[in-house]
Amino acid sequence: MLVLFALIYLPFKVILVFSLFAIFGNNTFDNIHFDKNPIWKVLHAGGKFKLENTTILVGYPFIHWNSVMALGYCFGSFYRKFSEYFDRVKILNSLG
Repeated sequence: MLVLFALIYLPFKVILVFSLFAIFGNNTFDNIHFDKNPIWKVLHAGGKFKLENTTILVGYPFIHWNSVMALGYCFGSFYRKFSEYFDRVKILNSLG
């Protein structure tokens, strides 16, 4: 939520491009491995890593989670644009 708080001050198109690139370009970095680097696991790869005497499990990486939230924020403008319920349902059904 703190990342989204900072993102809302950027132009709408920048947020949209960031989130779409992060979601659809997700697998671009899958061949890059930094097995011993916990920062990479937190940002992209997920999984377990040891921090001193504690094992930490990253279930959903930081970049992916924030890009989904940012896309949801962008999707909110869709609801403002189509204020009529039936217009939204028609468009959402065609997108689905």
